[in-house]
Amino acid sequence: MKKRILVLILALTIPFSVMGCGKEEKVSMSDSVEATDSGSVEKEQTEEVDNSLESTETVSDENIEEMPEAEMENNMAGFSISGYTYESGGAAANGYYIVESSKSSLYGLVDAEGNFVIPAEYDEMEFAGRTEDRIEVIVKMEGKYGVYDNKNQKVIPMEYDLIRTGKINYLVTKDKTQSVWDFNGNCIKELNDYGYDSVIGDLYLKKISLSEGIRYFDMNENITDADSIEYNSETGIYNILKYSEDPEQQETYQLIDENGEIVYEVTNRESDEKAYIISSLSKNMIKIARSVFFYNSLYTDGPAYFYNLKEQKQIDTSYTSIYGIANHEFLGKREDGIDIYDEDGNKIHSFDLSDYESIQYEYDSSLIVVQYGETWRVYDEDGNDLMGERFQDVRFIGEFLELKNMDGECGVIDEKGNVVIPFGDLYEVDYDETYQGEEIKAMSAVAGKLYVVTEKTRDDLLNLHIF
Repeated sequence: MKKRILVLILALTIPFSVMGCGKEEKVSMSDSVEATDSGSVEKEQTEEVDNSLESTETVSDENIEEMPEAEMENNMAGFSISGYTYESGGAAANGYYIVESSKSSLYGLVDAEGNFVIPAEYDEMEFAGRTEDRIEVIVKMEGKYGVYDNKNQKVIPMEYDLIRTGKINYLVTKDKTQSVWDFNGNCIKELNDYGYDSVIGDLYLKKISLSEGIRYFDMNENITDADSIEYNSETGIYNILKYSEDPEQQETYQLIDENGEIVYEVTNRESDEKAYIISSLSKNMIKIARSVFFYNSLYTDGPAYFYNLKEQKQIDTSYTSIYGIANHEFLGKREDGIDIYDEDGNKIHSFDLSDYESIQYEYDSSLIVVQYGETWRVYDEDGNDLMGERFQDVRFIGEFLELKNMDGECGVIDEKGNVVIPFGDLYEVDYDETYQGEEIKAMSAVAGKLYVVTEKTRDDLLNLHIF
């Protein structure tokens, strides 16, 4: 599929998605990212989203294969489709998948039962907006873009030159004019100026140019004095950073709510001995952390603290790092252990650890994995060793955890330590994994189930296994 690559000298990352659907990079368990104390602005977990289009079609009987009997015993449901390859989908897409036709190289959308809710007739397709009961995709055909949902409803007409998705809105371009649309298909703002690159939440616009760099505007198109703005769609909080040449106000961090009001602010001055950064954990809890450099800092260097906005109170215990985990809870890592808080700032779990190398966590999981030397152990929130054994490698899949035991066999467990895929059913060679001899294209957690997409290249089959 054709992709566009925007090369920008002045920006390292661009927090919007440009139309285009590329192959997903396979990640081995050894590529799992360890929790680190980095970022003045906490990186959010980006949400994928899926949708559907004008004409709905079901895969013809000749393209649907019966799931083998042995497979059906291990799987609750799923599909087997011939003539298509996997492109993207899974967790945040609620079990919808973008697939590519082997014959036409065009893209369509299938649900978890193998029904084509959007036929494979589009030049490009990308997961985009999402509401509580609906997911959406941006599609392109014959040079024009539109948005459709998985209820086969048109969200944005297919007549635009470009559509970019933000976290809660679209930036739409047509004939040198731009507008902002919400995920319900309402045009909420016609813009007077042109050349915006993205929309940030409901309050800000971003524009990038080689001559003037990165600039941020409010929705009335007035330029702001912000040097960086990020939006946390989970908390509804904007994280704003401002630099100044004034030595008494060199660096200011602000947390702004959905009404544009400052909920917390910290300023680092040249005369200060210590500098701090802040980030949003929830509507009530924030993180305050020491920065690495005096100012213009992008990384924390501990200690880090929880701060309760409702009570306007800092929790006294200091941590080497702080993260959000499952169930709206927050993990504070001490030198000698772990504390877990709820979103009201109450400590609900605590246990001690010693002589460990690193800790891994996942926002969607209550499991905690700890590295001792070259191997790992799996703990619950109370510090219980769930599996009672060591593992060579670990990788989170939403709330599930893939493990490689000391015999080199791979399997998957749930949050209670129950084995979902038996050890030995997954096989890893040269960073590629297989399930029952088929190459794994994607593994994701969907509504409490584990979805595994495999391809059987020789038979041109795309299979979904649900555990």
